[in-house]
Amino acid sequence: MQDKKQKSITTKRLENIAVYYLSRYDSSSANLKAVLKRRVEKARLKGTEVPDDAGALIEEITRKMVRLGYIDDNRFKENLLRKLGQAGKSRAQIMQKMIKAGVADDEALTCYDEDAAAAVFVKKKRLGVNPENYMKDLAKLARAGFSRSAAEKALQS
Repeated sequence: MQDKKQKSITTKRLENIAVYYLSRYDSSSANLKAVLKRRVEKARLKGTEVPDDAGALIEEITRKMVRLGYIDDNRFKENLLRKLGQAGKSRAQIMQKMIKAGVADDEALTCYDEDAAAAVFVKKKRLGVNPENYMKDLAKLARAGFSRSAAEKALQS
């Protein structure tokens, strides 16, 4: 079996990788940089020709994608917050995801409704059905990162 010839990493190739990735996924600028850096490292490990200024190219391409409107960190942050809140995630879990995506912002969490998210979590996990398991259900909500008051409200409704 013959190995496929690896394409060298150029500005155009990195732009194509970025556009293809952004056409499939919503992303933050920090996440796109991480994706492109992984591709460059992968190519470097395979012995493919990589420019010395690959980091600068990645920065330039990321700025271009922001300028073209393919990346909007504020939109990404709002969508992530809405999606995770509707999925029943706690404030701590949402903050971890935001940090990982490179868009951490305490101010964005001001519109987060912990009681509603806890209610979604209770419904998804089918908690509060058996009154004998109240303390276990409360503990499960606490491990998920919800405050005691939000957990009690969710279990009582």
